[in-house]
Amino acid sequence: MSIILDKYKVSVIVPMYNAQAYLTKCVESLFAQTLTNFEIIFIDDCSADGTVSKLKKVLSDLANTEISTKVILNKSNLGVASTRNKGLDNAEGLYLAAVDPDDFIAPTMLEDMFQAAETANADIVWCDYVNVYADREDYISQKIAEDPLTCISDLLSGALFGGMCTKLVKRSLFLENQIRFPDGLNMSEDLRVCISLFYYAKTVKYVGKGLYFYTQFSDTSISISNNQQVKVNLQWFENIKGIESFLKSKNFQGVESNIMKLKLIAKQNLLVRGKELSAFLKWREVFPESNAFLDESDLPKHYKIIGNQILNNKFLIPRGWLFLKKVLGK
Repeated sequence: MSIILDKYKVSVIVPMYNAQAYLTKCVESLFAQTLTNFEIIFIDDCSADGTVSKLKKVLSDLANTEISTKVILNKSNLGVASTRNKGLDNAEGLYLAAVDPDDFIAPTMLEDMFQAAETANADIVWCDYVNVYADREDYISQKIAEDPLTCISDLLSGALFGGMCTKLVKRSLFLENQIRFPDGLNMSEDLRVCISLFYYAKTVKYVGKGLYFYTQFSDTSISISNNQQVKVNLQWFENIKGIESFLKSKNFQGVESNIMKLKLIAKQNLLVRGKELSAFLKWREVFPESNAFLDESDLPKHYKIIGNQILNNKFLIPRGWLFLKKVLGK
């Protein structure tokens, strides 16, 4: 095993794609951090707007020789998973953090989480976060048991946010267990990685502060754009299959129901946003093993009724619903 050398306390990885409109606030929040001796790694994935020019201008305006920055430009569009891997490959920090370019963080985030990790000798630290909408902010508590295996169940159920952005993770946890983001699979890739990280973690720690501000009104958000499309997201499905395969290989018990609900979430756009009967039939065919868990899902009651009608080859109500949506223009 090679020796892992840590030049910085924390490496912050910022994958960028068409982030010009929101980048300034993100970078300013990083430069306002109270932690010392950390680096920021900006990786642009062939943005088609002025993201790189905006970044260079903001960095010039904020000139701070005490903060190390790296700017990496992908030669071709790789997707967020491979871009995150490039960040891993270039990081030199004891811990890794992730910030999306349309979000921002509290001034004490890195210091609070670093100190918590060092005090507890934790492999992973997570914090509360704030959903930022155009007209309001919602505080989301992430208080759950500080036990790695419990965290896996909560990641699957959604009780613990599956993104990397609310986590601080020892870089050695990635390296020693050969954990990488799945190249080319750019939806739920961070959930898949989080589950592997928590599986191998020995000690985890919770910081009860809302330190990450998650922008919900960005029309460039990958998660928002995927949730609005009536199609099968094959990358999402492959990551769910990867999660299921990993947990089975580790003989992890008691999570079948949560995995099935995750599969239902991955295909629910076909049911919720479908405008043709063919979308409903496709919904029935994808991950058919999850259909038995429809009544346990978080879908509104009327979609459960429609879904059960489809599962039983009864189409009067589904056709009526489609007609109503067409009349209402939804």
